[in-house]
Amino acid sequence: MFSTFVIPSLLFSLARASPMLLSRTVFDPPVTSPNSSTVWTVGETVTATWDTSSLPPANEIPNTFGELTLGFDPAGTDSENPILSLASGFLLSAGNVSFVVPSVETRNDYLVILFGDSGNTSPTFTIEGTD
Repeated sequence: MFSTFVIPSLLFSLARASPMLLSRTVFDPPVTSPNSSTVWTVGETVTATWDTSSLPPANEIPNTFGELTLGFDPAGTDSENPILSLASGFLLSAGNVSFVVPSVETRNDYLVILFGDSGNTSPTFTIEGTD
């Protein structure tokens, strides 16, 4: 059981730490491509893009590198179901990354998830795959 001195001490420590957490800058760029009318074909080189218009100064971005993951959303459930990494180690400030569409089955509910400082998901789109 905690003593009456431990709990106030713990709460004081948490309260002192919270201003540091509140001042953190988060860069949360929306994915602009692919969009709902996009169709990719397995084996082709494509480019995913995101909006960098709200990019904070370089010294304020906590994580400047990103990862783009392919997922799917069955029956519009707002579930990402990530299945594989498409690209990683790229600069979020670039606003785009190119890669080869991996060998996957044909579906019309694929999406990409952009990870870096935060995660953003594209609308669902189609990949003409290998069935």
